[in-house]
Amino acid sequence: PDLKDAPAKPADAPKPVEATASAMVEGQNQFTTWVLRDISDRKRAEEQIRNLAERIALATKTAGIGIWEMDALTGQISWSNECFQLAGLSPGESIPSIETWTRLIHPDDLPRVLEQRQAWLDGTGGTLTTEYRIIRPDGETRALKFDAVLHRDQQGRTRRAMGAIFDITDYRRALADLEHAKQRAEDASIAKSRFLAAMSHELRTPLNAIIGFGDLLLASGASPQQREFIDIIKSAGTTLLKLIQDI
Repeated sequence: PDLKDAPAKPADAPKPVEATASAMVEGQNQFTTWVLRDISDRKRAEEQIRNLAERIALATKTAGIGIWEMDALTGQISWSNECFQLAGLSPGESIPSIETWTRLIHPDDLPRVLEQRQAWLDGTGGTLTTEYRIIRPDGETRALKFDAVLHRDQQGRTRRAMGAIFDITDYRRALADLEHAKQRAEDASIAKSRFLAAMSHELRTPLNAIIGFGDLLLASGASPQQREFIDIIKSAGTTLLKLIQDI
């Protein structure tokens, strides 16, 4: 057959392999045997992990979320750059540690945070969520939310801890402003109610007197024209009294 018109067979794509060499001696001969193992699946998994890590790093950077991790066996702690930024510290001048971070916690929040942290370490739940304030080296106070999780071995011993920290200062300020606005609205409503109650009382008293005197005048033998005028006065007073009661 004519092979000129046959479709060309695509070349196989290169594959990553792991090579293991073993030196062998057989009599006077020495030779090397090689074992090649296809590691394409492992490389693909590593690539997926790298891509995921890059996406997580981008997300945390964009959101300003600090990520920290501690090896319970060695006590070594690592912070992401965002942790340093949240704390107002420089990565080149500060060493990540529990002590460094604890010194930043607001004195009014410190006892509670220490108690929560100890209960978290001693407990079996493994997770901790809390909020507290820190005072940065420049004197600025910021509110933070702290989420952490413990990883234990089969014997229940802590092996690793990690968590996320993010700034909720603006959120807390917005809530405070909303609460203040709500309180001002409630105070204004109470003041309005008191004012209307006072005015209602002040107006009802003379109106009741006018209506009552009108009844007395009608009973005193008034002329037809006088009775007409008195009825107009009573009708107007009764209408005003009803409006006041509706308020």
